[in-house]
Amino acid sequence: GSVLLFLVIRRIMYQQFVSQNHYKIKIQYANQITEFGAILDTGNRLYTPVSCTPVIIVEKKVVTSIFSQQVLDFFNVYPASEWITNLEKCNDVNWLERIQLIPYRGVGSDSVLLGFRPDAMFVVGRNGDIRIDDIVVAIYDGSLAGDKSYSALLHPQVIKKLNQSEEAFLCA
Repeated sequence: GSVLLFLVIRRIMYQQFVSQNHYKIKIQYANQITEFGAILDTGNRLYTPVSCTPVIIVEKKVVTSIFSQQVLDFFNVYPASEWITNLEKCNDVNWLERIQLIPYRGVGSDSVLLGFRPDAMFVVGRNGDIRIDDIVVAIYDGSLAGDKSYSALLHPQVIKKLNQSEEAFLCA
């Protein structure tokens, strides 16, 4: 009985955690929109070096649908480890103008992520979509969740903006 009670309580706590930390995200770029699940990553402290813009990390497979054929060709030709050194070989000038390089430090390594500035990002909230304009999307060539329950890691600053927007909506 104790084991069953423990499992039920653990399941309820997990579901509560999921409901509080999972979000639906929409990214708009070049008149295209992609939608996917994201999770709040309280450890994400990535900002762009010059403008201090918050960075979210998104799996490549969920953002490729909004890119031009030239960008897709670039990703198909070069592995992630060669993206930055071969950027000049991408033929989409509009996309290249939105590129950001984001240095980061992981456990035991330093590296650089390739990111871009979308037209907008929307967080699907209780009261409708909330637009986030000041964001950079870092492209990750892998899977972030083994169970595929989310495809992006949200920066805590995004959730802070979301909460401020919902409070403003509720007070209006």
